[in-house]
Amino acid sequence: MKLWASITVGIAALSVVGAALYVSSLSESLVKRISPNGSFYDARTHYFQRGPFDKKVVCITFDDGPHPTSAKTLLATLKAEHVPATFFVVGSRVKEHPEIVKEMIDEGHAVGNHTQDHIRLDTLPPDKIAKQIEYCETNVERATGHRMGYLRPPGMRFNDSVLKVSTKLGYTIIGWNIGAKDFIAGKPKKPLDQMTVSEAKTVDLTPELVTSRVLKQLKKGTIILLHDNPVTAAALPAIIRQVRAKGFEFVSVQKMMQALPQPVQVASNPVLVAKTSAKMR
Repeated sequence: MKLWASITVGIAALSVVGAALYVSSLSESLVKRISPNGSFYDARTHYFQRGPFDKKVVCITFDDGPHPTSAKTLLATLKAEHVPATFFVVGSRVKEHPEIVKEMIDEGHAVGNHTQDHIRLDTLPPDKIAKQIEYCETNVERATGHRMGYLRPPGMRFNDSVLKVSTKLGYTIIGWNIGAKDFIAGKPKKPLDQMTVSEAKTVDLTPELVTSRVLKQLKKGTIILLHDNPVTAAALPAIIRQVRAKGFEFVSVQKMMQALPQPVQVASNPVLVAKTSAKMR
């Protein structure tokens, strides 16, 4: 009896160690940029990495907004071209421009959580990770009357704590496969979203360069990462036109997940039915 108990305890201990090693190795692989040959969706972590390899569909996503001028231009282009998009918004900017986020949802786009202050979540303890997500959540709910189902951690930086908190809060993390590098590294004289297209050219970022970077990486089932800024807004018509010329269709993140070999059902912005607590700051 004692021997059997010892064996049972030993097996349980090994299982715990094995699970810990699995989670550790998993999180290490997740913080790296996703390979074009990566898996589609990880049910353990609620992480959507890419769409199916056999369909000429792509998703277009925008991070870091809303910035009033460029966001309006992006929305106008998307409406004219009948292209669905997902906007990962920053809560502090939503608070300043709630009407733009409402317009995004009213026009049929998805709005996702990009934290309250654009802080790298893997540098925070669990309680502060939750606050960054919840503050953004509340700002969007108050602006639109809708909840959010998608989360993109700033810089795609996350670890086990971020995964646990985001899952507990009911989010699916949305990755990306095509990055246009439509931002300025280092410390420019002023933020890119405040620059004109002409000013951005002085730091070697042009609409033509953004467009070419997208097209060079174009593959079936990929998720395109762009940013809410004037240069990208100027590039968007050419991106849409040239992607379509190659036979690709723009679909929403929700539709792409539904098209997976094992379909995943995640609503992007369900209507808010329960009154949220006052988390807004």
